[in-house]
Amino acid sequence: MQNVIGMWYNENMKLECLWKKDAVQSDVDLELAHLDLSEKVRSPLDDSSPIAPDPLIVLLHGYGSNEFDLPGVAEALGLHLNWVSIRAPLLLDEFTGGFAWFNSPIKDNIDELMSAAAENSELIEKWLEEQKNCGRIQQNQKFIFIGFSQGAVQVTHLLTRKFLQPHIHCVVALSGYLPFSSDFKASGTSQIKVFHGYGLADNIVTSNYSEKVSTWFSDNTISENRSYSGLTHAISEQELMDIKKFITSSKTYKV
Repeated sequence: MQNVIGMWYNENMKLECLWKKDAVQSDVDLELAHLDLSEKVRSPLDDSSPIAPDPLIVLLHGYGSNEFDLPGVAEALGLHLNWVSIRAPLLLDEFTGGFAWFNSPIKDNIDELMSAAAENSELIEKWLEEQKNCGRIQQNQKFIFIGFSQGAVQVTHLLTRKFLQPHIHCVVALSGYLPFSSDFKASGTSQIKVFHGYGLADNIVTSNYSEKVSTWFSDNTISENRSYSGLTHAISEQELMDIKKFITSSKTYKV
């Protein structure tokens, strides 16, 4: 399995430089983009509060997409926080640059799913630790994990990881399913705040999956579960507004 790759965004950079239509041509071009953007990321607010840095948004995309997919979500939230978007390790389509966390859109084999999710979590933990070691993020950095579809599956698994739990500000899981059985009992998650959103018209991750996620979050975390009438496998404007309200009310962070 390949390593995960991250794309940094500093709030002081112009977003347009990351969203040129011809920016993604190949893995080589993506690697060059990472090199260009992999400078130390620092929020303007850090200068006045170096001991308590702002949370860093960590974005995990869905099946068949890549690290250029979700940055628009971070921008639309208007939180003025730095973010990093992580590319999944499985290459699905070399021509389109489509990647995945798991080898099928819906992974129903629980044993295979749990194994793959654990392996992905280890890769993400390793990548984040490397960023700490090279000074791009602080040792006591807090994270806001936001995942869509398969990315939501993966962030759900991340919140069960002992190494990451002390560093989690909150988790946002959108239109995903569980990375383990519905009776899985996690430890250390009872005080983690989670926003779970999904569309009632989603024909990819259907309501039977979403309802199990809501139940598990309610039983194992401090969760806010929201469903959206008419929403398909997508993220709506109302959902973004609810996410922003949730993040800004979580613990001590304020806009």
